[in-house]
Amino acid sequence: MQELGPYDHLRRFFRLCIVHFQRNIKALGDSVKAEVRAAMYSLASAEPHPDIQQTLSIIRQGGRKAKAWLMDKENSKFALPALYQPLSLIPPYIWKASPSTTNGNEQAHRNVNRDGVGLTLLAGIMRGYQYDFRTMSSMDLHQTYGVGHRDAASTHVHRAKRAVSRKG
Repeated sequence: MQELGPYDHLRRFFRLCIVHFQRNIKALGDSVKAEVRAAMYSLASAEPHPDIQQTLSIIRQGGRKAKAWLMDKENSKFALPALYQPLSLIPPYIWKASPSTTNGNEQAHRNVNRDGVGLTLLAGIMRGYQYDFRTMSSMDLHQTYGVGHRDAASTHVHRAKRAVSRKG
């Protein structure tokens, strides 16, 4: 494992969020034909593609935006393996058992979005590291000195009061 480069490591654990992937294709709108969009969507798969080279060719010939979209995925060295399991080094049974979206993580850690959205992968990782560091420091402070990170403890009574004030 020590001899592996960064992209070889990514191919062993990293997956792109299918919701964000589909959202980015949808954002291309009418500038990309439906057939080309269907080819793009088909790249996110756990199963071997019937004809991957033909699919890539359809996308390449689908106009300027489709070609740029595919070049971005091919040049990144990690995007296609993070979408298409046969290019990944994640075993198929693990690929199929793991979540295909980051929505659960985003909901569990909504405060992370306060640090920024729409970041590059590297910037997102760095911001996540900074967020984790701040959170761990806050937890340590609470455990050591009993100082919470909020003005009021999140108790059942506190949540009930807040719910009543929202209704009225």
